[in-house]
Amino acid sequence: AKFSNQMALRLERKISEQDFEKIFNLFNTNINDSILMNYTGSVRNTFSFNKISPKFGIDQIVQSNTSKLLLVNGFDTREVKAYGLKIRWNIFSSLTFTNAFEVGSKNYNSEFFPSKNYALELLEEEIKFTFQPDVKYRFTLSTKYKEKDNTLNIEKSDILEIGLETNYSILSKGIISGKVSFLNINYTGQVNSSIAYEMLEGYLAGKNYTWSIIGQYNISNSLQLDISYNARANQESKVIHNGTIQVRAFF
Repeated sequence: AKFSNQMALRLERKISEQDFEKIFNLFNTNINDSILMNYTGSVRNTFSFNKISPKFGIDQIVQSNTSKLLLVNGFDTREVKAYGLKIRWNIFSSLTFTNAFEVGSKNYNSEFFPSKNYALELLEEEIKFTFQPDVKYRFTLSTKYKEKDNTLNIEKSDILEIGLETNYSILSKGIISGKVSFLNINYTGQVNSSIAYEMLEGYLAGKNYTWSIIGQYNISNSLQLDISYNARANQESKVIHNGTIQVRAFF
């Protein structure tokens, strides 16, 4: 079939209620806050055209995530909604083009810390070219653009990211991958705040650089070695390095 649809729904809640009808009816969201302890709901629907085609395909994605958690000083509520379109095109057998576009919103509301509240309008687009000449090598050139606008205040940000990633794999032995990225971030608003961290995604305004190397090697049938290293730098700060080594044993 040319068209297909896939939907996933998850509802979870915890309430202090003795009425069995209210306990088992998860679709009833009209619950008094006095008996609600936490609630988590997520829904994702993907409508696809040519999903299994190796040449061309389109996915339309709609998703929504909501959570409400009772803390000591009141409720924390988070809500994320997104509407996206993804296009995949195999230009040649070794070259693939993908374009993902998404608009949505991200809201946070705290009863005890109203200064941390935000209501973000989001826009994001990512373009990728993936070149895979054989089974050992894969190269990916990507560019991503994001816009965030806090409608509750003055905070605005736009992020442009350009990245190059390469993967080298050896059958039954392991894989090594490396990635370098450049990010240019324009930001308006208070810098040292929780909202700024959300708007900047942990980076600093201006030019940012990141690079990483991840390796996985099968020492034997029962031993696996994982090595990862990543770093980031900004025009106004020192380089931050982070690395991990892990050995896994399978019995």
